[in-house]
Amino acid sequence: MKRNALFAVVAAVVLACCTMNSFAHAAKLQPGDSKIIDFMLRVLEHSTPANMPIESRINVAVAAAALQAQAMGVQLDRATLESFAVRPQAFFPTSDTSYLWTGAAWQFTEHGTYTYVGSKVNTYFSQFWIGSWENYELSTWGYNGPGTIASILFQTWDTDSSAWANSARSVMTYDGSNRLTVMESQSWNGADFAGTARILYTYDGSSRVETVITQEWTGAWSNVTRTTYTYNGAGLESQSVVDNYFGGNWLTTYRWTSTYDGSNRLTLRVREFYNTFWNNDAKSEYDYNGSGDNTLQRDYLWLTSDWALTDVDTMKYDGSHRLTQTVYNNILPFANVSRTDNAYDGSGNLVEEISAAFSGTWINTDRYVFVYTSLASKIEGEPLPADFSLWQNHPNPFNPTTTIRYSLSRPHLVQIEVYNVLGQLVSTLENSEQGVGVYETTWDGTNANGQDVASGVYFYRLKAGEFVQTRKMVLSR
Repeated sequence: MKRNALFAVVAAVVLACCTMNSFAHAAKLQPGDSKIIDFMLRVLEHSTPANMPIESRINVAVAAAALQAQAMGVQLDRATLESFAVRPQAFFPTSDTSYLWTGAAWQFTEHGTYTYVGSKVNTYFSQFWIGSWENYELSTWGYNGPGTIASILFQTWDTDSSAWANSARSVMTYDGSNRLTVMESQSWNGADFAGTARILYTYDGSSRVETVITQEWTGAWSNVTRTTYTYNGAGLESQSVVDNYFGGNWLTTYRWTSTYDGSNRLTLRVREFYNTFWNNDAKSEYDYNGSGDNTLQRDYLWLTSDWALTDVDTMKYDGSHRLTQTVYNNILPFANVSRTDNAYDGSGNLVEEISAAFSGTWINTDRYVFVYTSLASKIEGEPLPADFSLWQNHPNPFNPTTTIRYSLSRPHLVQIEVYNVLGQLVSTLENSEQGVGVYETTWDGTNANGQDVASGVYFYRLKAGEFVQTRKMVLSR
């Protein structure tokens, strides 16, 4: 697949590297990578409880995404996944489009479209450009009672039958605290789904990830790798050790040791490999500006007796801590320089990423465009409203979903939020610029993490500029 071309780390290695808990800059995206990134964000949102430490939530989601990438034949690196895991998104993505520079113009390569039920993704549909848009892949998401992800079905387009054909499936299992304990990848054998690989998670008493074990199916589940995490007094990951399973025993292979400054920012990560004793292998150093943004990353390899600098990456940010430019200076094994420029909308969503390579001058290589939307839909045929207004939800009481209607007499940034009786924010339903008209949005009785909330009284508030109005609704399960 084209989207695999520039990634240097194969998925199997990524699985072993899932201990590397870096909040590094985003690497350049490739066509179709948004599918894996979105998968990770959905796991982060719907398969990790809010009371779990954020580092562990990210570890869970990134490990799941790495296994999913392996199942889909996609190659990626962890730094890219992590950078998206901590990047806020005000809207739900509706589409992503990738382009290649032909030397004179941008040429389509791939396009993806999302659909939703309530606040949860329902399908992701992708197409390739070969002179016209051709169907490629469809994923369909299913959820269980608590609103966590139960399964994701992947299908590919069969041109002979002009129909979607089963390809693979991911199945999730949770413990009583809604923590993901097993994610299994299954492939379609023509008659049924059969397990191919899986991840087993364990947690400590603080809901921090304790171990991540990967296994493959060889007539029975066979161990492949085990990652064990340790944490410092601040609850940050201080060390992670990767063991490979061989001859019926776990053999230690790598460990990563992380160092932080007084503001709990990662400053150094050292990787060592074990061969009778620990040996230096690689390290990364991180520098920050006065605002706490990671502006410089230096990567090294250990060569015989000293560290050799291999990469120097510099990052720039806007006043809202959003990454606007990354320059990649690769020194070893050969020198080359590339650049990525990011553009954002008013709510901080990444809407465009343009990559270029330097060869005497900057030459465009790739472009990625992302479109977002809120879940509100404009009610066509309604007369233009004379003022702002918030209607009573219907039905009320409700279970499991309710519809909220409102009107805008002039364009404005619209926020609709749900609060509990303690005044705590439960969910944000809308946060977008909207034009004049009458709109409807829905709430499915879940919190910001996709978890079902308890029966009771809730309040929903419309805020548009100076206009603020609140109404009461009752959830009855």
